[in-house]
Amino acid sequence: MKTCLFLAVLFLTVSCSQEKSARISSKSPGSSNEIIIKGVKRSIADPWITSFIAKGGDTASAPQTEIFASDLSPEYVKFNWKGENTVFVEFTQTDDTKRTFNITMSSQGMMMNEVNPGGEDDDWDVGVKLK
Repeated sequence: MKTCLFLAVLFLTVSCSQEKSARISSKSPGSSNEIIIKGVKRSIADPWITSFIAKGGDTASAPQTEIFASDLSPEYVKFNWKGENTVFVEFTQTDDTKRTFNITMSSQGMMMNEVNPGGEDDDWDVGVKLK
């Protein structure tokens, strides 16, 4: 009995702690810019640690953020391009809440802010240099 209980606990510990990674991307309508989202999830209970990567001549990364989604796939991540340089990235989290990020790329860098419904936007300049 003790052996069965030990094996069950061991199995749950191993299955819950397997690291998972994912990558999803989208190109602007004219394909001059691309946004790539890479994520790592340490265990089933942890959030995705996501990195936003802008490609448009040079490659550079934006800050990381935590996303509580089941997966980083087209079912949970939507891209909405507004021209060649601006994209809204919307994540559907496990509790069905949405998190939306507005990303604008230019020759001076990349601006990214989270769009908070009913609240103030959380702006930051990530200092990404694009050609």
